[in-house]
Amino acid sequence: MPRKRRVAFLCVLLALILAVPAVFCACSGAPTAEDLRADVIALLEAAPEINEVFFGAGLPVFDSSAPENADLYREVPESLSLYDVVDVEHSKFQSIEHIKAAALRVYSSSCISPLFAAAFEGVSSDATPSAVLVSKPYFVEQDDRLYQLRRSELDPDFDAIRERSLVFDYNSLTVNSRSSSKTSVVLTIKAHLLSEPSKTETKSFRLLSTPTGWKLNSWVL
Repeated sequence: MPRKRRVAFLCVLLALILAVPAVFCACSGAPTAEDLRADVIALLEAAPEINEVFFGAGLPVFDSSAPENADLYREVPESLSLYDVVDVEHSKFQSIEHIKAAALRVYSSSCISPLFAAAFEGVSSDATPSAVLVSKPYFVEQDDRLYQLRRSELDPDFDAIRERSLVFDYNSLTVNSRSSSKTSVVLTIKAHLLSEPSKTETKSFRLLSTPTGWKLNSWVL
């Protein structure tokens, strides 16, 4: 598979991660850090499981090189030759709808919808009159099976994102009241990599109030 096709998915994800949400005008009535503390803890503790699906090891799959799986992989269509079959019996998510539902319990629709498009539909280029698919979908459902794009099809540089495991200092949680409103809040929190406890960094992220509660409205990786 050409390198530029392999890295297209990575480029889209990086763009989504690094995008800076629009800052709202100052508005009174924004909740305090203490008001949001329980929600923030719940969301940031739940986010790694979702991040792992899209940016990490993904879902458990059947080993295509194992002799006992030879018959299974002989049934995989040629169009899905770059995919592994997900072992749904040992996966927390058995379908694309399960993945979406879990992600939407943590992230807002506006935050994660562009990622859904890339992960479940693929990335197309509009540089030509007829759009050309330049990156395959991350997950595909076909013939009652869930398939996951083989990790070898992702660029090695993606490992830098996969391996980021953050530890948060919830006592440092702060609300940027000048950029927040009652329904959209910008927060900062100190964090460090699990592998580098002495290197603290400040993370900025946004929460959005939705009919089902507060959701992360930006990526925290």
